[in-house]
Amino acid sequence: MKFTQRLSLRVRLTLIFLILASVTWLLSSFVAWKQTTDNVDELFDTQLMLFAKRLSTLDLNEINAADRMAQTPNRLKHGHVDDDALTFAIFTHDGRMVLNDGDNGEDIPYSYQREGFADGQLVGEDDPWRFVWMTSPDGKYRIVVGQEWEYREDMALAIVAGQLIPWLVALPIMLIIMMVLLGRELAPLNKLALALRMRDPDSEKPLNATGVPSEVRPLVESLNQLFARTHAMMVRERRFTSDAAHELRSPLTAL
Repeated sequence: MKFTQRLSLRVRLTLIFLILASVTWLLSSFVAWKQTTDNVDELFDTQLMLFAKRLSTLDLNEINAADRMAQTPNRLKHGHVDDDALTFAIFTHDGRMVLNDGDNGEDIPYSYQREGFADGQLVGEDDPWRFVWMTSPDGKYRIVVGQEWEYREDMALAIVAGQLIPWLVALPIMLIIMMVLLGRELAPLNKLALALRMRDPDSEKPLNATGVPSEVRPLVESLNQLFARTHAMMVRERRFTSDAAHELRSPLTAL
């Protein structure tokens, strides 16, 4: 508290604004992160379900596992592709894999008890994944589509950062503008302080309150009243001293 009292009003107001802006930014970031992650999870869960339904429309009875998986490309030569964005596999009811995406789908562990959404891991990995399991319309195959949780978190973080980083970059500019505006608004107080330093002790001229903030105007008016009373008192004291000197001088003259 003592440290802040030694600071100027402009610095204190700037610090208060900075603290409030930072707290607001943190709270906004948390709320935005929560809402974005919920929306991203809902969006990608819908995507997983739609992709699983699309796979279920294939004629799975004609699938030749060896030929189909051999024809599935592992990488694309052009474009930006994230291997964790989406993966899939198709199993028979006895757990035999008949088709996958040629990448992470090969490591999806089979589960005959799951139906719908579930969390899990790939074989030999600890990273959490989001899976949706679906049985084909003929009941012969189990379809699973998965996505890594980290991919969703990175996507949500990118969205939140895209919204909040510009505001964070603008914060120093806002601080500079605020300090300039505070300096401009406090300029009448500096002029008032200069007028007090240059003022003659016996001056009866009131202080100029033009441009002074309304919060400080009562102080200026009180000072002007004080100066007026002080000047009147000094005038009375001088008159009294003059009269007393005259009264003392008259008897001495007679002697």
